[in-house]
Amino acid sequence: MATLYTYNRSENLPEALQAQLDVTDALILMGPAVFLVPTLEEVETQLYVLEDHLRKRNLSSADIQKAKVISPSELVTLTEQYPKFVAW
Repeated sequence: MATLYTYNRSENLPEALQAQLDVTDALILMGPAVFLVPTLEEVETQLYVLEDHLRKRNLSSADIQKAKVISPSELVTLTEQYPKFVAW
């Protein structure tokens, strides 16, 4: 199951984590698929764009629609649990 995550780029993130995140990046977590998009306002657009990428990775539209929004603090917790992000 793919899970879409979004963060608000205007919110402060720890410097080490911020360095990993670029406004145009979609990052995939090793193991469960985790995608980060720049802003809450762009979720629908990014979902549409990501859908094509995910289809190429054999993930279904149903997977993509199971989206969850997380805050920067939750993102920090996530990266502490799963520190190895791989950009694509």
